[in-house]
Amino acid sequence: MTKPSKAQLLGLFLLTSALTHAQEQALTQPISHEIPELIRSFFPENSFYQKPQKRFSQGLFLSTNENQKTFVLDHDDLKPIHSKLNDNQKRCLELMNYGSAECPKIHETYDDFLNRLLNKHHPSSDPLIAGRIFNRLYGTKLGRDLMAQLIKTFDHSKGMLETRLATVSKAPRTVYEDSIYALSASEKAKISFLVVPGLTYHIGASRVYLESLVDAFQSRGFQSVFVKTKPIASSQVNAEIIARTLKDEISKGRKVILLSASKGSRDTIEAFRLGLIDNATAAQIPMILSLSGVYRKSFFAEWGQHYPNFMVPFEKKWILWRTPEEFRDLSAFESLTIDPFKNFPEENISVLRKIPFVNIVALPEGNDGLTKKMPRLVSYQARLAAKTLPYVVGPDDGVVESGAALFPAEHGIQQHVIRVLGHHMLFPGKLMSGEEFGREAITDPLLVAHEFISLLTRSIPYQLK
Repeated sequence: MTKPSKAQLLGLFLLTSALTHAQEQALTQPISHEIPELIRSFFPENSFYQKPQKRFSQGLFLSTNENQKTFVLDHDDLKPIHSKLNDNQKRCLELMNYGSAECPKIHETYDDFLNRLLNKHHPSSDPLIAGRIFNRLYGTKLGRDLMAQLIKTFDHSKGMLETRLATVSKAPRTVYEDSIYALSASEKAKISFLVVPGLTYHIGASRVYLESLVDAFQSRGFQSVFVKTKPIASSQVNAEIIARTLKDEISKGRKVILLSASKGSRDTIEAFRLGLIDNATAAQIPMILSLSGVYRKSFFAEWGQHYPNFMVPFEKKWILWRTPEEFRDLSAFESLTIDPFKNFPEENISVLRKIPFVNIVALPEGNDGLTKKMPRLVSYQARLAAKTLPYVVGPDDGVVESGAALFPAEHGIQQHVIRVLGHHMLFPGKLMSGEEFGREAITDPLLVAHEFISLLTRSIPYQLK
């Protein structure tokens, strides 16, 4: 493939920047629509009521002023709370700020409010569908908060891992006595961590960070291997590489813990779906750790594959240009548009049930329920994708819906969940309890890798129950 000239690259950059700016302006304009009569009767003509401005076409945003009542959105109706409130209470009852720390308790806590909505909807056992329902009804901010609350119901550890992670984050010398880190040196030497990378890991800082994880495990006395999957190949192709590497490590008399990232989690699950990992092999896997895993499918990939847009062809050519010739297989993107659980044999799901999963799920950190930490062009494309797709996208980390990082409850797979506020790459991120981590993600990926592995190994029990 011919390498683009500097002039061609500069021209592409200027064109993309101009079109990005123009499209962003269009996406952020208010969207008017007819106000239902039931809602209209509650508001004066000059009140502010419109669809969300930036991303989704459903949901309500409320604003109050001195001359109008304050309302709280409750599903498809608006209920007056008080007609005479002070300015602080009015601000607190605005939907975008409801439940913030400085708000007085007017009639319920914010958690009570979220639980009331969850109970009202009886949300689907499928977190991917539930997230889309939340964003459709309530917009991105409240949708994100509802998703964070719903995820707790999928957590087998009932918040235990989040609590332990917050504890060791505050106290760098703290080590739980039943943790992975607390194992003896001889026990550690018999455990191998397989690091399974995601899509296009060969480009940018991703590979540096992921390979640094191997160094972080080895420096703590564990064995560790970087699984050299094909960076843009299908999940079926990479599943065979993962299964082969896994069995090779087990043949050396080692227990194996897999740590997969993004599409690497999808590739790992594919190895089970195809029956490449049997019960005997699964018995040698104490747990699987997943970082922003794509267990289901990516709305971003679906948009890029099936909905015409001017940028994707250029990006695919750029990816191919940066990829060694023997790895030039773009079937990875199609894999991410397919939900593996639509065709997952029951006998192979039963193997998954024997292994505990630790799913680290990214939720958007922005006050409006969107992530602000992805690169500008990727962030713009995510908004464009959400506007183009025929369904409402649920809370997402910039490229993958948060619900796609979890298993549907109906399959009975043991999943322990750690929620992180941030973007798809997790770093820098913030635990739900407020502790920050990975601040040096850009300047020093090796330091961040060691920090993160320190947090995980000091807090997660070796024997999850």
